[in-house]
Amino acid sequence: MFNTITSALAAVLLARCVLGTNLFVSHYSGKVYTLTYQPNSNGRNGTLSIDNSVAGCGNMPSWLTLDHTSKSLYCFDESSNSGVVSSFDVTSAIPKLTGQAKTSGGDVHGWLYGGSDGQGFLSTAE
Repeated sequence: MFNTITSALAAVLLARCVLGTNLFVSHYSGKVYTLTYQPNSNGRNGTLSIDNSVAGCGNMPSWLTLDHTSKSLYCFDESSNSGVVSSFDVTSAIPKLTGQAKTSGGDVHGWLYGGSDGQGFLSTAE
């Protein structure tokens, strides 16, 4: 399972321009993982390590959306007929589940919109 995560992200992480070193990854194992990329001195290779994992995003977490302003990570569950959307506080090393709501299921994508007045919305797509 961890090799799958590592392989899937290798192409992105080993690109010439890496925008960040801490990553959040969802996996159909039912968990959200925090990963750290540590580049080597040659700038071409590096090490990807799994730091933590947390449950709380249903059985098939599929999409993650990070709200940079609130430091909240939203996770959308792809489970059919029993999906959830979960929010995590990501201000510490281990994400902390802060909320969860049931959805109609099958959510493979989600996004934040609105919010300029302090109220925002989540949209989902199947």
